[in-house]
This record gives sequence, structure tokens and C-alpha cells, in this order.
Amino acid sequence: MKILATSALAIAAVLFAGSAQAQAQQPAAVQHGAPIAGVCALNLQGVFARSTAGQGLNTRLQELQQEIAGELAPYQQTIEAEDQALSGAGASLSDTERQQRGQALQQRFAEFQQLRQTRLQELEYTEFMQRRALGAAVDPIVAAVYQERGCSILLNRAEVFYLNPQMEISELVLQRLNQQLPSLPAFNRMPVPVQQQQ
Repeated sequence: MKILATSALAIAAVLFAGSAQAQAQQPAAVQHGAPIAGVCALNLQGVFARSTAGQGLNTRLQELQQEIAGELAPYQQTIEAEDQALSGAGASLSDTERQQRGQALQQRFAEFQQLRQTRLQELEYTEFMQRRALGAAVDPIVAAVYQERGCSILLNRAEVFYLNPQMEISELVLQRLNQQLPSLPAFNRMPVPVQQQQ
């Protein structure tokens, strides 16, 4: 018990020392220069991630992933059970019967793989189309804010190390996106168009 208490104290001391060192390494508050007229920055990925529509999109995609997993699980379990049965049959099967069952199992596995691939492609296509819809909704908002703020250039905020906050338009874009598109219309998994499957 004493060893455990000593170990816990040692771990706490190491964690505290690491935390203190990390705090000591953080730079003091940065003093920004005057904002540069006409230069604006936008964290578009952050806007998508924090928007109510973007969060709803991610939640729905997770639900669709779970649906796919639920659909595929019985196929996989059946294949695994047949594989175990075939392996456990030993000498009780003739070579011909073993070969026939093995070929049937390979065929079922190939069908399972094809179904799995199809469902994953459908999920990827669905995500692509929904993210495109989200992008189409935010484009006019960004353009309007760009003009309102008198921007001459719009930088990707993720590429800029420091930035005067007055040049950042992300929060305004996020607020307007949440107002105009609180959520995407309900959607399900979408079949991939034939020309895109090739």
C-alpha cells in the first residue's frame, strides 16, 4: 500500500512538473500590429466543424457507418462460422466435398467483400455530396462577408501563424451559416452513379 501511495505521489509530481514546464514555455500574450486594410482570414474547416449543420452531418455519417456495420455483421459471422466448421470437419469430409465447400465459402467471402466495398463507396459518395451542399451554402456567405469587410485578399487561417483578430472573419461566417442553414436536409446513404463507380 505504501508503494502505491509513493508511486502515485511520484506520478503526480512528474505531471505537475510537466504542466509547469509547458506553462513556462508558452509565449506571453502576443501584441498585434494594426490590422492590414483589405487583408482577411478565414478558417473554413473550423467553420464547417463548428457549424450546427456540419456537426449534424458528422453525426448522421456515424449513424450510417453503424447501419453498414450492422448490415455486414451477419454475413461476416456466417462466413466465419462456415470457415470454422470446415476447418473442424477434419477427415470426416471427402476431398471433393471439402473442395466444394471451400469454393462456396470463397464465393460467399468474395460477395461479402463486394458488398462491403459497395457500401463504403456509397458512404464516401454520400459524404462528398453532403459536404458539397454545405460548401455551396457557405460560399455566398463568405462572398458577402468578404465584400462587407472590404477584403482585397482572403487568407486561409490555418496557414497563418499569428493574425490580428480584427482581420479574422470566421466567427461572422459561422454565425451566418448557423442562421441560414441550421441543419442539412435529412439524408440517407446514396448510391454511387454508374460512371463514378468505374
